[in-house]
Amino acid sequence: MVGGIVSFFALAMRGAFNDERRTFLATVLVIPAYWLLISCAAWRALFQLFCRPHGWEKTPHGLESRANPGDPRYRIDPIFDIAT
Repeated sequence: MVGGIVSFFALAMRGAFNDERRTFLATVLVIPAYWLLISCAAWRALFQLFCRPHGWEKTPHGLESRANPGDPRYRIDPIFDIAT
């Protein structure tokens, strides 16, 4: 893991221009946390794929879903009921 982060940092610094390197240093420090969050999301998706293969969390889109609170697509918070 450390080797991957170091190689990413070295390659990115090598390819960056001098004026880009200052802002890039602040960004590079956050990238391992970003990778960790992506990993957690992938594991969660894999877990949900096996536990609820036909269910997924939906985001409401369109005016119809916001206009009718009785519509199940209107629900903003995710449903984590594994029993159904």
